[in-house]
Amino acid sequence: MFHVCLAAVLLTVHGIQVHHYIPDASYDAHNFNVTLIGEPTMIECSTPPCFNPSLVELPASLAISLAPNARYLAAWRFNQAESLCRNLASPRRLGRRRLGMRTFMALLNEHFETVAPIVTTNGLFKDLHMVDVRLESHGSTLLMHGMSYHHGSMFWTLSQLTLGAGEKGMVHCNLSSLTHPDVHQSTLRNYGKNLGVLWSGDPDVPFRIMYWLKSPNHAGVYRGLPPLTTASEISKLPPLYLDGYPAHNNISPIDLAPEHPGLYLGVMHTHWDTVLPAHVKKKNATYHGNTYMSYFFVMRDIEPNEVIAISAPFCFPSRFQSSRCDIIQFITSIERLASDPGVLLVSYGINDCESAIVKLQLSHVLQFALTGARKW
Repeated sequence: MFHVCLAAVLLTVHGIQVHHYIPDASYDAHNFNVTLIGEPTMIECSTPPCFNPSLVELPASLAISLAPNARYLAAWRFNQAESLCRNLASPRRLGRRRLGMRTFMALLNEHFETVAPIVTTNGLFKDLHMVDVRLESHGSTLLMHGMSYHHGSMFWTLSQLTLGAGEKGMVHCNLSSLTHPDVHQSTLRNYGKNLGVLWSGDPDVPFRIMYWLKSPNHAGVYRGLPPLTTASEISKLPPLYLDGYPAHNNISPIDLAPEHPGLYLGVMHTHWDTVLPAHVKKKNATYHGNTYMSYFFVMRDIEPNEVIAISAPFCFPSRFQSSRCDIIQFITSIERLASDPGVLLVSYGINDCESAIVKLQLSHVLQFALTGARKW
């Protein structure tokens, strides 16, 4: 299937009410032995409330041809009635929590400001009808993957994304199936969420997917889509627990070559569901986990993809109080900048309501992950 979407160079949105999350929905990092890292920068979007942002750096030549000052392509999840988000003009939540199916994209400048929201041919925001989309660059190929839900089933969907300048100051994007010998379909049914792609972008190199972190000493990386193994075999792997809580993958692991050939850096998280403030809990403000703990991990590139180290738990400082962690911090992407390979661009959602980004030095992250880290 082939889809076409368009982006206006400039789009002004009027009448959007400002949403804020409950400010004390956070926990004390010190009490949980969580390491605070980075200095978050808030990201605004054209369709608030938006959260769980994914960013990919555009090649310089492509960025220049698309829109003035464009540098990144971003995707956000959107829902007007998500968990810790509320309208200041209407403190009551907007009905029961609905699973957010809406995802929008935009081009951003170097300051993470929108320069071209992705819109349809009639000027409306283009809704991808997916959840927690990941945008990634694999060689010269841009990929997009995420989850959608239909009739009680969940589907992980993979698409190739192509951007190009159109007529009358528009920027178009095409979503199509990826052409690769290992990729025989575009979707996986009921395989779970937060899968990771390991691929160089070369069509002659195997296309691999990290399906889950379940084995006690290696990641579940399998070749092909669908995988060259069965869902029942994957389900038999023992679950991974960190600090007594089940761990979940966040992103596609990042290749650490050429500095550290044969190694990948990844991120996983747990949620403890323990310290939700009473007034928030009373409103049933979150149903799918809170008290998030994030962990970096380092894994080998060769089978059986041994995970050699896991960092201590970490979070990013809450902008309301720098010594605390937001109840929900969900890392959606980590981009190793082509323009500066020593810098990692980490984007994440805050309390299912807002978006933020943190720039980290790769060397500091590796030191944190490897020095004194717990090992499987």
